[in-house]
Amino acid sequence: MSLTPEQAEIIAEQILNEASPDRTSGITVPRFSRFAGLLFGILPWAWILRHIFAAPRDWWIYLLFGTVVASMFVMAVYQFFTPLLRINKTDCIYYSYWPWGKKIIRVEDVEHVFLTTTLIIRATSVELMIQTNERLVKVYISRYMRHPTLPTLHKNLAARFGDRYRSDLGILGFQNSDS
Repeated sequence: MSLTPEQAEIIAEQILNEASPDRTSGITVPRFSRFAGLLFGILPWAWILRHIFAAPRDWWIYLLFGTVVASMFVMAVYQFFTPLLRINKTDCIYYSYWPWGKKIIRVEDVEHVFLTTTLIIRATSVELMIQTNERLVKVYISRYMRHPTLPTLHKNLAARFGDRYRSDLGILGFQNSDS
């Protein structure tokens, strides 16, 4: 089967569009702490296992706790290598805390994007909310990621979503000319 020059040109254009930097580059919201899952997920279990394995037990106890520790290690490694949210030209991809919880929202389906702040007793919490006609996805941005992430995130979201983007970042000292 041979292609006509028009078909070859269309296929080449599709390949170039798929590989374009506009499609792959985007906005990334990192996790709370990439090492938190590794440290706080495994260290307490290692301490518990030390006490369990100190005395001889049946083989099934070793198998049970070995399975628990191995599954927690897999979850911690998954959380270490994936961000909370990635927005590229065509998709908003929300990575849950579980590998099977990934949610993909098309950018054209997004109705509103909110970057909101909430004052709590001694701290300010920041949430990114993406609303479609079917669901609302909330992403919490921790105080440890706030200062390196928020100014860039605010600018990129305003450029990407335009009139659909609203924020109240003035409370944190960032300029907000969109709302």
